[in-house]
Amino acid sequence: MSELEPGQVVQVPWGLDLLKGVVLRTYDTGRGLKVVVNVEVPDLHGSNIEEVSVTLPADSVRPWEEGSGPRPGDWAHAYAYERNLTAEIIRVISRVAPDARASISESQVDRGHDFDLSLEYEGNEVHLRGVVKHATRTIAPESLKKALSLAQSPLSPVALFSNVDLSSAARRLLHLEGNPNFHWIKWGGKMDSDRLASELAEIFEIPQRG
Repeated sequence: MSELEPGQVVQVPWGLDLLKGVVLRTYDTGRGLKVVVNVEVPDLHGSNIEEVSVTLPADSVRPWEEGSGPRPGDWAHAYAYERNLTAEIIRVISRVAPDARASISESQVDRGHDFDLSLEYEGNEVHLRGVVKHATRTIAPESLKKALSLAQSPLSPVALFSNVDLSSAARRLLHLEGNPNFHWIKWGGKMDSDRLASELAEIFEIPQRG
């Protein structure tokens, strides 16, 4: 994006989705233009807005277009989903690996993923970058591409957690990419927790109990 002005309303990438923000200022780091944006983050109930200032590469934001963001109430559901998911991840890890120490921390917004999962197990510390996508329909290829692009980095595996299935086009893309550093895990609630436990045990190479 070429010219950003203080007070301009923009779309801010937040995980795989977008939030509305207002430009506060821009500055040149010598390695590219940065923009400081005041972002509107709805709370769990969608009734209050928390304003959070973040710094992003200027080319990662776009002018806000009405209808481009989430529908009213979507963020309350998405926030609740992520909270329940991360709590369940800790719970199922403690079940499949009682001696492991697991912790989840929120990721910086400009890193493209939502949380970092750290696991200390049998003297080793391993990490997983988690991307959360809550949707009302199937996950489209566009969202999958963003998560797959993160997995190009060998830093740590990437897992996309969603409450819905991948679309047929997204499944084809996932099959074509075949990236061993990327995992997709569907978790729609407690009924999927056995699968969640199994998938995480495989990623972290935790032996399954008989």
